Amino acid sequence: DSYLFFTTRHGVVKRTSVTEFSNIRQNGLRALNLKEDDELVNSLLTADNTNLFLVTKKGMAIMFEENTLRPMGRTATGVIAMRLKKDDEIVSLEIASNDKQVLIISENGYGKRTQVSKYKLQSRAGVGVKTYKITEKTGNIADAKIVEESDEVMIINSDGTLIRTPVAEISLLSRDTSGVKVMRSGENDVISAIEIIQSDEE
Repeated sequence: DSYLFFTTRHGVVKRTSVTEFSNIRQNGLRALNLKEDDELVNSLLTADNTNLFLVTKKGMAIMFEENTLRPMGRTATGVIAMRLKKDDEIVSLEIASNDKQVLIISENGYGKRTQVSKYKLQSRAGVGVKTYKITEKTGNIADAKIVEESDEVMIINSDGTLIRTPVAEISLLSRDTSGVKVMRSGENDVISAIEIIQSDEE
């Protein structure tokens, strides 16, 4: 009952049973058939009863049930998870539950948290809902993670500077907002990545 769930920049998703990867050769196995101009964003180990949460760089999000997507073989391309505007792309794939929050950090270092319960389950292949107010000041979304109040987040920008801060110190706000400044950076620097440190990992 365990699956690997994949998503790409262009909003294509696929889930494949872990049994398909039981005999991996020394030079590896093809796990996903990518189109030439697409690339993998994330892959997760799931358990058939999870809710998947996707966020785009232009501030849209969609949450749908994993088991609405039939399992596919290793060489399959996958199906559309979210319909994107022309200049948009997926930046995050996470497993979500209503008792947790989504943490969003923008390229210019603005961030906020929003309760997952503020998002309704939708059908796969929809356009999603607005989850962040993009402005010239904030820049596009750099990354998004599902978090708990007790977690900490590490944020690194393009010049190699890293900060670590408690998630609880980042404002808890509604969906269509921009958040507050979380990390200051140089004029030409942008946030490169964020990573969550859970309380039981200390």
